[in-house]
Amino acid sequence: MDLPFDTKRADAELERVHEREEEDVARILSEKYGMSYADLSLKEIDNDALRTIPEAEARAADAAAFAKTAKELSLAVHNPGNPALAKLESDLAARGFVLQKFLVSKKSLERILDRYGDLSFSVQSKAGMVTVSPETLAALAAKGATRSALKDELDDAVELKSLERVSRVFETILAGAFALRASDIHFEPGETSALLRLRIDGLLSDVYHFDPALYHQLNSRIKLLSGVKLNITNEAQDGRFSLTKDASQIEMRVSFIPGNYGESIVMRILDPEATKVSYKELGIHPKLLARLETEIRRP
Repeated sequence: MDLPFDTKRADAELERVHEREEEDVARILSEKYGMSYADLSLKEIDNDALRTIPEAEARAADAAAFAKTAKELSLAVHNPGNPALAKLESDLAARGFVLQKFLVSKKSLERILDRYGDLSFSVQSKAGMVTVSPETLAALAAKGATRSALKDELDDAVELKSLERVSRVFETILAGAFALRASDIHFEPGETSALLRLRIDGLLSDVYHFDPALYHQLNSRIKLLSGVKLNITNEAQDGRFSLTKDASQIEMRVSFIPGNYGESIVMRILDPEATKVSYKELGIHPKLLARLETEIRRP
């Protein structure tokens, strides 16, 4: 009997083979150029090191800094023959840096370069601040405050190819939570995807599935905002940040909880406006409500 062919598993295995081959080539080239080799697929990237080189210069030179101790700088290099690399090395030396160069695969270098998106977002969000734009809120309002409308907006954000993709996705999630008057935002990673859920009227509702790579970027983004440690993934951490919506400031309490498939995230929205409910909205029986109002007015 013929067994069914698992296309997804085959594609995943083929991708792993290509990645191993790419690392093997980088290792061989490192010997040719007399450089050390590094596989940065799992290494934590130092934000202070990343800041030493502007993103445009790093991309032009096919190189990026990933670790820094005082004036010692670890530099990941993908193309040692790039003319822009020599200028970059000269500039760094003039600034007093002692360089330790490592030849890396294209995938390793791209992993570092992708972190510039996180870095720029953390700089824009000073002291753990982020803003939900009126345009994003208006886009959701135009489609109606529903989970379906939020899913459509997230589909558009996920399809973006620019460096702002993660920022746009995160802002859309926040805007959707406000539009739906959610009290909590939950991210629950699984084997093949991470599930976004919102607590609406006390009940958790499924909203969207993110692929693991995008969820990892969202996790890093939220950690940067919340002021917790990026490299700690096996211990629970708590953080907080503030955001601005329609000129009002809202506090967000964030918890990171380790699990079998990565860290779950729980974000509690402390919105003062959400707690303002009229007596009629409490669902009190009309006769009891009339009695309550009479008692309140009594001197």
